[in-house]
Amino acid sequence: MGSGGDRGNQYTGGKSITGDTFGKSKEETLLDAEVKIGELTKGMPLGSGGDRRSKDFKSNTSDTFEKSKDEVLKELGLKKMQVSRFESLADNPDLVEAVKREAVENEDIP
Repeated sequence: MGSGGDRGNQYTGGKSITGDTFGKSKEETLLDAEVKIGELTKGMPLGSGGDRRSKDFKSNTSDTFEKSKDEVLKELGLKKMQVSRFESLADNPDLVEAVKREAVENEDIP
């Protein structure tokens, strides 16, 4: 069957995963990942359980509170400014695609 590296190529059509992954550069793949992170973090709850005076406050102590967005980001090792940038990218998918196209045309991947 060959070495372990040969098995990976059967799934990628012979292309190296470290190089040109499915026709995308590493930089383009990274940018796509940053956009996806921004999409995911935009939907995260900011707080954890509501205000004590609100109807939504979890008064039952057996309920667990969701972690706040800041807590989750800290656990993942992401900084607020990074996430803010990722969310801005996610808010502007057309602009991201235009920049990627222009970079490919100019052979200057961001």
